[in-house]
Amino acid sequence: MSVTDFVQAVLGEEFSEEFKKVRPYQFMFESASHLVYFQNFDKPSDKLWYRITAKPRNLLRSSDKIAWICLTNPPDGNAYLLPVKDIEKQANVSKWIRPNLEINIDYLHHVWRELNWNLVKYLKNYRCSCLRL
Repeated sequence: MSVTDFVQAVLGEEFSEEFKKVRPYQFMFESASHLVYFQNFDKPSDKLWYRITAKPRNLLRSSDKIAWICLTNPPDGNAYLLPVKDIEKQANVSKWIRPNLEINIDYLHHVWRELNWNLVKYLKNYRCSCLRL
């Protein structure tokens, strides 16, 4: 399954609204009430790596919509669906002051290493959903 198909499966499973792509981002989508930004790590690994640069991060933080960052691993059918408000709260607790978010996840323990944050409650498997496509 392609990354694009996986992203669409997650959107369809999690949200009942219709989404449109936010240009110039390939994997940012908005509906009437949500803004969702996907970062995808497309190979099996016990360490997942993502980077959210300042521009999309600021767009998500300043949105009047409910904003989400979805960190996917399509080969495993998994994704972490993180509310941006929770990310920013944890970044403040961890004293993360950089404009970019560096995200290195210990996939075996579901820990975002830079923020020392356990993400297991945000983890969901979409393998069954994707097989229905």
